[in-house]
Amino acid sequence: MTVRTRLVLEIGNGVDNVLIPVINLPYESRYYRLFTNRLEIDFRLIESNFGAKRAWTKGISMSNTALKIEVPLPSLLTVPWWLSKQLRSLLQDK
Repeated sequence: MTVRTRLVLEIGNGVDNVLIPVINLPYESRYYRLFTNRLEIDFRLIESNFGAKRAWTKGISMSNTALKIEVPLPSLLTVPWWLSKQLRSLLQDK
């Protein structure tokens, strides 16, 4: 598959940020629409010895406007171990 668009989750506080790849998409970005419902989003950080996982249950969806289909998004993202501490710090700054 040729990747034309990459969706990346950016978590930051205006000074520091962490970028977590979400999904590679085959069409140009103009063919996608991302929907978020701030009241429903439930982010979780699941930590382990070798890194972390960023999970959400609902509140985020994406559709392809040209094909009129919903694009399945992963509900669990792997965070490399070298970014785990920085991500935890950003999330505690709320």
